[in-house]
Amino acid sequence: MKFFDSTHCSSGSHCKKCRDKDGGRKFRKSLRVVFEDIDTDDFECPAGKEWATFEKRVEKSHFLSLYNEIMTDETNVHLLSMANQCKEMYYNVPKGITCKSRKEFRNRWYQKLKYYRKELKHEKTTA
Repeated sequence: MKFFDSTHCSSGSHCKKCRDKDGGRKFRKSLRVVFEDIDTDDFECPAGKEWATFEKRVEKSHFLSLYNEIMTDETNVHLLSMANQCKEMYYNVPKGITCKSRKEFRNRWYQKLKYYRKELKHEKTTA
């Protein structure tokens, strides 16, 4: 089976990982095992894409900014403890969970944190 003729290559869905000179080396090495047209880990792209170095994905700051916003208000201890619980769960995703489930898991805790911020704002307006 030939990688360069397959949809894996032509779709462009693996380009970022494949063209990452250092970070994509394991990925390219795994391709050598499966595909017969790859004979080295550092092969040239058939579409002519250059080598690049990509930064590791930085955690989205939405969760942290929301968390920090809640933590600056020390009026409601219960909401602060709930925010801490959300943070703990957000960053400690259970092992063995799939990528899609991981995203859903983290989104659920992010939504709970948004709810707690809304409750905090509501308490301020009614107090």
